[in-house]
Amino acid sequence: MVTNNVRAGVILIGGLLGKYLLQDEFRETFDIDIMIRKVEDATGFRKVLDQFSIDEVTVVEIPPKEEIEFADVLRFSNLTVYIPTIEYFALTKLFSTRVKDEEDLQKTGILKQCNIIELLEMIDDYKAFVLNPKNRDYNFYNIDSYLKLNHIDRVSIIEK
Repeated sequence: MVTNNVRAGVILIGGLLGKYLLQDEFRETFDIDIMIRKVEDATGFRKVLDQFSIDEVTVVEIPPKEEIEFADVLRFSNLTVYIPTIEYFALTKLFSTRVKDEEDLQKTGILKQCNIIELLEMIDDYKAFVLNPKNRDYNFYNIDSYLKLNHIDRVSIIEK
């Protein structure tokens, strides 16, 4: 990026975000998924992405990238990587219909690391904005099951 004088800010998402946030508690991944936050010289940046097989994800249904909160920011000479919170990461899994995302919610420590009250509020805030709210395949409809699988008692958390 320095050679081509390309500057960018990206939001890390997907499996590599899971590895960053959960380390050994999360499965291995073979790709890098990002959302572009800001970029100077979009054409040059896309060449860099292609060169390193990095996937730009243009559609993440919930939440809008402008509303993502960050747990960390990694700054390099020409690249800034924004690291979303664990709650945002969980939300992307919950607002998905993919089996792989459901398995992540069931088998990894995502939910154990979350502020559950905050996560439940985020689900309530965003579920009205999904493209097809009648689609019962969205993982957020099974949140109670995932909490139970992770030995998280929703009632006792809410009562605190």
